[in-house]
Amino acid sequence: MASVKQCQAMKVKFSNNVQATISVKLINGDGEDPADVYGNISGRFGISSQFTLFNKSQSQYIEVRPGEFIPLERDEVVVPGEASELEITAYLMDYDTLSPDDEIANGKAVFLVKSAGESDKKPITGKYGSIEVNVVWG
Repeated sequence: MASVKQCQAMKVKFSNNVQATISVKLINGDGEDPADVYGNISGRFGISSQFTLFNKSQSQYIEVRPGEFIPLERDEVVVPGEASELEITAYLMDYDTLSPDDEIANGKAVFLVKSAGESDKKPITGKYGSIEVNVVWG
């Protein structure tokens, strides 16, 4: 059984972790309004802490208008104490009925972990579109 001192030390260590609130905005979905978005957005802190933010197959596409946020499975993650950067990877497509699907985003954005209250945003582009990843540290 842990002593009171051990429990307090664990609590302090956990409360030192920073939280990241992530949002992803569609900037251009192949010029379509709305775009029929599917694909994957994931994140990671190093190699041991990976998570999924968005995962839709072609048949599960969702309509997103330019300037709107893509609905994520989760938008808040606890940053591990040892983490120095957050990497967001996106592969998003626009579903088209009569023509081949178009790549909206294919790449990654790397964010340095910052203090609570700070924020940052970076684009991820594809052949026919782009998204903007926003991170607010808290």
